[in-house]
Amino acid sequence: MISLETQKQMIFDFSSTAVESKQNQFEISIYPEIILKINFRRYPNKPKIELPKKITKNIPDIEQFIPELRNWNKLAPPQMSDIIRSIMQTLESITGKLVHISNSLFEELMVIARENHPREIFCVLRLKNGFLQEYILSPQTVSSEKSAVFFPHRIGRDRSIIASFHNHPSGVFKPSVQDLKSFRLNPVNIIVGAPYNSNCMGVYDSLGNELKFKIW
Repeated sequence: MISLETQKQMIFDFSSTAVESKQNQFEISIYPEIILKINFRRYPNKPKIELPKKITKNIPDIEQFIPELRNWNKLAPPQMSDIIRSIMQTLESITGKLVHISNSLFEELMVIARENHPREIFCVLRLKNGFLQEYILSPQTVSSEKSAVFFPHRIGRDRSIIASFHNHPSGVFKPSVQDLKSFRLNPVNIIVGAPYNSNCMGVYDSLGNELKFKIW
């Protein structure tokens, strides 16, 4: 098991902004306006994670995006530096500062788009450990060469789903008027155009503004 002292040292090594404000309590500046607080008083039990109210107002439960934190094992605690990195990337992706996409998911989506060409396909994406990592095909989606009609209520409630993905067989990866209407359902929306690679891909927020992204 990782000792508390080792956990502390890994936090200091991970972030130059980390300070031990009180015994076994840390404050880490994720951004100038966001301070992450971690309380290790009951370690090896799960530490208490605290984010600013302006963040928890929109993201009430950060654990739903980070399985290792949600399913914390006190007999074999995960490295807190990995948890902190996942929290940072989760916040970056949801707020649109930088959308993190796993390379494996990207490759899977490109294969699906190529296999269904020239039809449009639509799916939603799950954020997990700081990355968009999993896709869910919308049940009974009606697709054609010009559009795809989906029914989000058939997927069920899942707050870890924060993004949509669809392809444009035309090769144009700018959002259409209809796309902009559907974008309002998610903070992150991805469009890829033929021939389906990262050079033909755009990532947009709920209003259609382009977002920076990283595939890795």
